[in-house]
Amino acid sequence: MSETKIFDENVDQICFSPDEKQIALQRKISDSENNLIIYDIKSNKIVLNKYTDMDLRCWHQSGELLLTDNNGVYLAESLDEISRIYDKYLDDPVLSPDKRFLAYNLPGIFIHEKEGYNGTEDFGLFVIDLNNKKTMKMPLIGMLDQYPFQWIMKPQHYNPDGYSIYNTCVYEGASMEEIFITQAKSSSTLLVIGNSYEDDNIVVDNIIDKNVDTAWAEGKSDEGIGEVVKVVTYKYKKGSLEKYEVEKNLSGLRIINGYSKSEEAYFENNRVRKIKLEFSNGECIESELNDNELRFQTIEFEKPISTRFVKITILDVYKGSKYNDTYISEVELF
Repeated sequence: MSETKIFDENVDQICFSPDEKQIALQRKISDSENNLIIYDIKSNKIVLNKYTDMDLRCWHQSGELLLTDNNGVYLAESLDEISRIYDKYLDDPVLSPDKRFLAYNLPGIFIHEKEGYNGTEDFGLFVIDLNNKKTMKMPLIGMLDQYPFQWIMKPQHYNPDGYSIYNTCVYEGASMEEIFITQAKSSSTLLVIGNSYEDDNIVVDNIIDKNVDTAWAEGKSDEGIGEVVKVVTYKYKKGSLEKYEVEKNLSGLRIINGYSKSEEAYFENNRVRKIKLEFSNGECIESELNDNELRFQTIEFEKPISTRFVKITILDVYKGSKYNDTYISEVELF
């Protein structure tokens, strides 16, 4: 079977369709012209090959392509059916699943180079509500320049329409005046070298990433008795980098114990047998977790607890068959 050559040194953007059956790619022809190609993986054929002055950004969950040019941001079912959703240039925009919010980065250089900016705007990560055209600057989280990567649906009973911008931590809510951010911290983290999991990204953010295939592990040389994970919710006000711990009324906690990405990973490594939960109001609860459960376990409090954080301490473990590292895959507060 003959091969269709679609990749070369001029390709500067590639994205998959939501059903993963096609690839859209962009070849840079000149500063003002691109070659947009859509390639069908199964048939090994190019199904679209057109030249355009627009830039390919991503393939939206709706099945439409997200495109930009100097005049705005567009959605396209095909290059013959294009609708403008925002009338100003944005750098690397990402559109939310319901098409309501646009996240984008404004690097400092664009303040002076892009038409329409008056030179007084700050740079960083921003979100636009397309319903009312309000713009909110996101707080700086551990890096000088933040680019949006992916919108993630994050339904919760207290915020059923919530979304997240995945960027090292979980953003809650869609308020344009303030934003709540849940972060996780740990007393230690495992540096995996020389075992089956050395290619896994073992970081504490994994326990709040809504992904059961990722996990955090303590970094001590023993089983990690006494090691701590702390989950905190902060509030940032619009345009401010100052953060404040938020007091929340909690009814309980849901936890996936161990490394739940596979039965092999689960049983080869330690699981938590007993934990201590501490709260900012001084209350403390000890609870024993079941073994052999690769799903959420629920700890319901006897009464609601008002707290700014939850600190989880490992008190005892179920031993793994191969490694002496203790894992937790996911934590949810409710």
